[in-house]
Amino acid sequence: MSAPFTLAIPGIRFELHASAAIEIAEKHPLYREFVGDTERTTDSVRVPVEIVVDDPRIDTGWPVVFDSGDSWLALHNGGDMVFAFRSPTDPGAFWWTAQFTPGTTNVRVTCDPEVIERTPTVTRIANPIHYPLDQLLTMFLLAQRGGCIVHAAGVHRKGRGIACIGRSGAGKTTLMSLLEGRTDLERLSDDRLILRTGEPSLVSGTPWAGEGMVAANDTADLAALIFLHQGPAHALQPITPREAAAQLLPTTSIPWFDEVAMTGCLATLDRLIGDTPAFNLFFRLDGGVADLIDRLI
Repeated sequence: MSAPFTLAIPGIRFELHASAAIEIAEKHPLYREFVGDTERTTDSVRVPVEIVVDDPRIDTGWPVVFDSGDSWLALHNGGDMVFAFRSPTDPGAFWWTAQFTPGTTNVRVTCDPEVIERTPTVTRIANPIHYPLDQLLTMFLLAQRGGCIVHAAGVHRKGRGIACIGRSGAGKTTLMSLLEGRTDLERLSDDRLILRTGEPSLVSGTPWAGEGMVAANDTADLAALIFLHQGPAHALQPITPREAAAQLLPTTSIPWFDEVAMTGCLATLDRLIGDTPAFNLFFRLDGGVADLIDRLI
């Protein structure tokens, strides 16, 4: 049996184990803060992940429900969901698959023997619950538990935080760079956040950073949703729930190919919009925007 390996994404605790004596390793620096006993909240869902070394081939009879066109596809195997990840050297082959039953938390990951690193002293496998698999599983697991993943930067002060939401190019990384060095503010992420409904709702950092490499394993109470727009002057404009929904929906990771998970995710967005003040933030590329952030927090 392998030594325990834990990846703690806010709200989800992946507990990996392999049947053979294989070391599970995570080398990416942004993930190190999320590996091990790093949970900052007590309400995380425990997700046992069994790692199996075998041929990860898929059955041609399994219907494909989504194909990313690049590295992975989603299939149905009876009542189970299967994510299959293509080999980067052979698009017709797969390096690993992950199978689980929606609504449950147990996951089985099958890895091709070729991904195993063998030396005279160690048999090692790179953490398979890594982007994009960890993000896909988290999206499903949170969908029915009042959580979602959004394209957003985030910042907090003393446990009170905001989500700065925007598509690619909206200025998330730029905003976080403008706030770098502010000792009174803690940055959560410059690309993706986890939002969870509750009393209060929560905003959390993730390991899925943008170009600014901001990825903090930290959680704060959600004080506001702000939608980023670059402009000639700094301005903060309150918006209606309808206006917030129009901007939040296209920036949220939603499993459109699974009706139950999709419905849960949409219900989460509806509650977040109803419970959280929302604003458009117009900002230019200078540090003065920090004053508007201060006002919100």
